[in-house]
Amino acid sequence: LGTIDEIPDPAPRMVTQDGDPYARWIVGLERGFGPARITVQWLHGFLTERRARDLRDYGLVSMQLGLSDTVRLTQDGASDLDGWLSDTTISWLHADALELSAGATIVGGPEHSAFGGLKMASGARIQAKMVY
Repeated sequence: LGTIDEIPDPAPRMVTQDGDPYARWIVGLERGFGPARITVQWLHGFLTERRARDLRDYGLVSMQLGLSDTVRLTQDGASDLDGWLSDTTISWLHADALELSAGATIVGGPEHSAFGGLKMASGARIQAKMVY
């Protein structure tokens, strides 16, 4: 998010909610094909959009593929037709108690897009979590 050397005086004022009503919604379809599942959604209004004039539309796609009884590959993507986000994860379930995952998220797009400002969120990860 960056840092600043000193606080501006006077401090800038920003309106995040203007009181005008608005609606956010999601429409989607999900379909399973044997060991695979595909989800497609159209999202109107992202969580961070807090005024009616700021609402945008997004396409979301999620695909999961069971490579075996204990290994799953997941690919998620989102776009606002300017910017995009792609996330790939492979997970392994050990002894029905521990899930080990490795993945990467890549975010891109011009600065004016909803995803453009999130480019710094791109990265790789490993994760272990207990499953009960």
